[in-house]
This record gives sequence, C-alpha cells and structure tokens, in this order.
Amino acid sequence: MMREPTLTQRLAGFSSSLGWAQVPDAVKSDAVRRVVDAVGVGLAGSTSPYAAMVLEVAAEYGGRDEATAWGSGRGLPAPLAAMVNAALVHGHDFDDMHSRAMVHISCVTVPAAIALAEQRGASGAECLLALVAGAEVGLRIGDAAPHRFILRGWHGTSVCGTFAAATVAARLMRLDAERTAHALGLAASQSAGIMQGLHDGSWVKRMHPGWAVQNGIMAASLAARGFTGPMEALEGSAGLYRVFLPGEADDVHLEDVAAGLGERWLLPETSYKKYPTGAWTQAAMDGVAVLLEEAQAGFADIDRIDCTLPPDALPVVCEPREEKVHPATPYQTKFSLPYSVAMVAVLGHGTVDDY
Repeated sequence: MMREPTLTQRLAGFSSSLGWAQVPDAVKSDAVRRVVDAVGVGLAGSTSPYAAMVLEVAAEYGGRDEATAWGSGRGLPAPLAAMVNAALVHGHDFDDMHSRAMVHISCVTVPAAIALAEQRGASGAECLLALVAGAEVGLRIGDAAPHRFILRGWHGTSVCGTFAAATVAARLMRLDAERTAHALGLAASQSAGIMQGLHDGSWVKRMHPGWAVQNGIMAASLAARGFTGPMEALEGSAGLYRVFLPGEADDVHLEDVAAGLGERWLLPETSYKKYPTGAWTQAAMDGVAVLLEEAQAGFADIDRIDCTLPPDALPVVCEPREEKVHPATPYQTKFSLPYSVAMVAVLGHGTVDDY
C-alpha cells in the first residue's frame, strides 16, 4: 500500500512544480516589493561596522566570483555572497516580519534568490518564483507553531529560514520534487539559532539569516548530487517540531504546514517595518507618535505611557525589566519596548542613526 506523502514531500512537490501562471498577480507584485525593501535595508546595513567584519571573513576564504556582496562590489562564491547579504538585510532589524510565524522571511529568501540567480544567469521571473516558493515553505513551517520557536528561545528566522533558503536554491538549481524533498530533509539538520544574544546585546542574531542561507544552499547542493535527507524531517519522532518544541504538541498544528498550498499565500501577510527595531515594539512606537502629533504635545507634556501588548511579546521586549529599562548596548535597545517608546516620545522619530 502506498504511503501518504510526508509534509516534507508535500512542500517539495508544491515548490518544485510551482509555475509563474499559478502565482496570483497580487503575490507577484508583493514579491517585487520584498526585493526592493530587502535590498534597500541591506544597503543601509552595508555601511555598519559589523558588515565590514562579515565581508572580511567571507572574503578571506576566496573562491569563484559568482555573486555580489551588496554595497561593496566584491564578488564571492554564491553561498558566501548570500550569507553576507542576508546578514546585511537583518542587521538593523529593519526587515519584514510575519507576525504569526515570527519569521523575517525576506532577509533569507531575497539574498538566496539573487545570489543564485546571479551565479546561474537566471531570469528575473525565475528569481522571483524561487523567492515566492521559498517564502511559502519557510513561513508555513513557522506559522504552524505560532510564536512557539521564539518563546522557546529559538530564532524562527534562522530555524525556518534554512528550509526557505533550501527551497529557493532547489528551484534555481531546477531540482525535481524528490531531490527538493531531500534538500529540505538536509536543511532540517542545519536549522539553528538561539536568542540568548538579546539578553546582553551581542551581535550574533545578525548572523542567523546568513548561516541559514548558507546552510540551505549547501543542503540543496548536496541533494542535487544525490545526497539524501529524512522525509519526515518535520513531523517525525526526531523531527523539527518534536526536537525544537518538546511537550508542545497542542501548540503545533501539523495540518497547517501544507493546508491550502497554492490557495492561501503567506508572503503578502508579512508586515513591513516603520522602525529599525524588534517587531513587537512597532505598534506602541507608532501609537505614541500618532497621539503626540494629534494632541500637538511634546515630551514635557507626558506623565506616563501605558502600552498594551500580547503576552507572548513580554519576554522578548519587556523582560527582564532591568535589562529593558537600561539596555547595555545599542543593539539591545532595539529589543527594549521602554527604550524604543521613549525614543519616539523624546525625539519624535526612531531611525537607524537614532539606534
């Protein structure tokens, strides 16, 4: 008796067979905007001190000039160029975010798609289609367990982004469904990224998308040569959800991973950011700015500011309270609701330079 396809196989079947005609016009337009946003945010990050370090390390290893590190003109092997560019896009935390999946999807899919398209001479349409396919795969894996990865201390962008990048790479390498499934299976063993850096303001989170992209491309490259990965990479007894989210079966909705593929599109549900800071600070910052403008008031007129947040946001941008009220580094301020709201109240804005 033939077995039902696994979730990995269903995602691979969808992504490998997706045609441009199957993508709604609204999703096509949205994909173009994702490229514009991600490249712009990446270029903003390219002048930062951390960017120079990442590029320097990547360039030390040399290799073929296949793709460009944005803002530098430097040619690197495609996996390294994609790694650098992904770190640039995520560096200021200015990149888009899906609020249920808790995944910054464009910092992974756009650098992967552009680097591999550049390497392989792919068309713009092929690049965008790979981006769309990768975004749907990565977002669905996160969306099936809303907020659970980040509340467990995992960076959903890094964990789910490895699958997204593997899908992008498999598309541009023109892998069939079977080899794409193996690429996803291999990606599962390379998913990682812990959030401890938010507690001391260190820089490691900036590199999470870079490593995810590099690992995803390597997974697809191995699969292209016949290297195999597990077919129950997601739902298996030692698969992603049981290993990363033990004891949370009630909060993981496996049926949502592949439900409505090609009908419900998650990429357009992903929000852009107004401020270069954590996603859960945005609404409160914007609310303060709007209220002050409407009241024609200034900082001196404020007695206190009360913000209402979903409970899941508290451990990320409000706790531990002492760390959030007195952030230790500029990077740590990006994940402090008190600091970010106060910035808007006092300065009237919250820009890259402000942080």
